[in-house]
Amino acid sequence: MKKNLKYIAVLLTVLFLLTGCSSPSSALPSEAPAETMDTSNMILVKVNTEGVGEIAAAVDGTEPEFDEEYPFTSFGSMVEPGTELKASARTKEPGWRFVKWTANGVDLSTEETITVPVNEEVEYVAHFALSSGYEGEPVDKIEDAKTMSDILALPYSESGFDESHYVYVFELNGNTYRAVADLPEDVSKQLWGIDFEDPERDQKIFALIESLPITRLDDLTASIPSDEQLTQYVGNSGQELLDEGWTLEGYYLDSMEFTMGRSPYLYTVVFEGEIDPQTFNEEEDMGKLTVKSVTYQGIANTFDLSIPLE
Repeated sequence: MKKNLKYIAVLLTVLFLLTGCSSPSSALPSEAPAETMDTSNMILVKVNTEGVGEIAAAVDGTEPEFDEEYPFTSFGSMVEPGTELKASARTKEPGWRFVKWTANGVDLSTEETITVPVNEEVEYVAHFALSSGYEGEPVDKIEDAKTMSDILALPYSESGFDESHYVYVFELNGNTYRAVADLPEDVSKQLWGIDFEDPERDQKIFALIESLPITRLDDLTASIPSDEQLTQYVGNSGQELLDEGWTLEGYYLDSMEFTMGRSPYLYTVVFEGEIDPQTFNEEEDMGKLTVKSVTYQGIANTFDLSIPLE
């Protein structure tokens, strides 16, 4: 997810407005103190992008305008509850297309422009996906997807193969799906033999896999665990999560927020406990921490097929 200087400028502007500025010589002791903005009830709204595209956003009742010279990929503003946000998404990059909006990781709309009231801290993300360039007619309904040729023309976020599987992660009707085809030995050898620099590489791959049956089809969006399901981990130790197949991807020890994965999803896990940031060791210290909360973050690591979906 890209950030740019405009996003930083917006946040600095917000901080400037919230803190105000004054010069020691600009006010006399006899003057009444200037009124300050009450920020205790204000909330942060963020708008970001996933993939190659741009956004325009407005929270002051005006129409959002795209910046033709310096396209926005991020936006942030402190607003009062109930403020209306209007945001639009577009892409000019060949091969890319807009797919959907999400709000805090939950699907919101497939329309390019959204108008929503902001009542809590929220992050809206405009998702963009690649077009494979496959010349074929994709299915309209997921239940009609039988072979790889049925889905290869749909916008995708990941595609690739190992020795025995071809995996295609694509978007259809606002949902993200993972299709898996088993590779016969001869097809696998031919795929690995295609030169990465071959200008016709994609077309040669399509020719080899388009007739393969889809042997596994996962609805990644529908299988995202609910908040209620995630509460089952509260009280567990960090080591217990690791023993169940969770992976540690990153952490902020000041706030005890850890990014952890359980394929194909990423989560923010907040722990209780004390550890020394200077000597933190995953193998020794995760067992000392107790899960306080688990929050879904996004879809990731979709090529790991070893862990069944919830």
